[in-house]
Amino acid sequence: MGVLETGLPEEVGVDAKGLERAEGHLSNAVELGEIGAASLTVVRRGKVILERGYGLMYPGAGAPSVNADAVFLLASITKP
Repeated sequence: MGVLETGLPEEVGVDAKGLERAEGHLSNAVELGEIGAASLTVVRRGKVILERGYGLMYPGAGAPSVNADAVFLLASITKP
């Protein structure tokens, strides 16, 4: 798989202000402790318009920051 080009939201038909609002909501959720960490990549029409990590990889002093390409372990806690 090749590397995707980067671009601007306007180049691919995305409202930049809306994207900033969405990013702000995610950033605020991490800052408020509602979620521990997140990574976000937005691609449209083959162009990466946003790549960012939020929070720390694990709780505690010295923990590295989350990168946009961070991998998180997920599990379903809703099934017995």
